[in-house]
Amino acid sequence: MLATFTHAQRGELELNRLLRGLLRGFGAYALFCFALALSLRALGTATAFALATAVALLAQALVLALTRARAPVPAPAVGTALTEP
Repeated sequence: MLATFTHAQRGELELNRLLRGLLRGFGAYALFCFALALSLRALGTATAFALATAVALLAQALVLALTRARAPVPAPAVGTALTEP
């Protein structure tokens, strides 16, 4: 549903951005559920949720860092001078 409305209202480029973002976030959610399932009985509710949240946040931070490291550096605008700091 979300993809359909995004495609209809914003176009193909925004749809691609949406789907890339969703896919990047699903990994962290899957790790959250996996960590929670493994630790819930052994650690109790509060500790298991805290651990699962920490795992998901670390996974998402790793994905963000890798995504930013792979992102191309934008070219300067036409007509602007390149200056070294």
